[in-house]
Amino acid sequence: MFRINGKAYAKLGIIGRGGSCKVYRVLSPDFQVLALKKVKLEGMDKKSIDSYANEIALLESLRGNPAIIQLEDSEVDLEKKSILIAMQIGDVDLNEVLKQQKTSTGTALNMNFIRLTWQQMLGAVHSIHEAKIIHGDLKPANFLFVKGALKLIDFGIARAIQSDDTTNIYRENQVGTLNYMSPEAILDSGAGGGAGPKMRLGRASDVWSLGCILYQMCCGKTPFANLHMIPKLQAIVNPNHEITYPESLDPAAVDAIGLCLRRNPGERPGIVGGDGLLSEHWFLHQDKI
Repeated sequence: MFRINGKAYAKLGIIGRGGSCKVYRVLSPDFQVLALKKVKLEGMDKKSIDSYANEIALLESLRGNPAIIQLEDSEVDLEKKSILIAMQIGDVDLNEVLKQQKTSTGTALNMNFIRLTWQQMLGAVHSIHEAKIIHGDLKPANFLFVKGALKLIDFGIARAIQSDDTTNIYRENQVGTLNYMSPEAILDSGAGGGAGPKMRLGRASDVWSLGCILYQMCCGKTPFANLHMIPKLQAIVNPNHEITYPESLDPAAVDAIGLCLRRNPGERPGIVGGDGLLSEHWFLHQDKI
């Protein structure tokens, strides 16, 4: 049994593990099957502990949003040196769907499935941007199917925008998953003033990551997958490095990906609005051709 705020959760089995974290399938006091993340704090540095506290705070602020995994309960137990987070449980994440598709057929996903999934992804990310939150680590593993609906998960390195400048937030280190990281998440913005590097992130950084995911859904791999680490870093930030597409790929998909993968964040489209990927682009709106 686990106890969170005095309530008992029955352990049904383990779902996954990584580092100091394990995720269990549990039964709640009101007989719901949930996912329970247990994080051991022993030996963990303050920055890592803060990331879990940050995740809880952001999930609390996003309660009721149908496009976000729902937090059911949480507790920081300093006596037992652990954090317990009970959440909605999912069926399968998008990364697993992509792996299964590649293994079974060796081809990319069905275009109708891609369009529907892309639409839900854009809606989920738009909803957190509206709440002034930058996710910062968008990748297939962080989109979870829950009873057929796609939900965004893992807000460990997400950041709330604190000021009225909704364009940028700054990080003092490179965080994220390289295959989906934007150029500005890699390059020093110079804002540190000589006190160490600072990477400038904003809504456009999440849009870049979304473009990488759309490319992967359409092509079976990420845009820079064939490159080793140093050439990959160089290619991501180099505007002269051309991204190639299969000749058979839907031109609307190519156009949407190309817009997302513009090196200059100021040139990337928004999710909604005049040239919005969700509201206007012809990949989702055939009548806009």
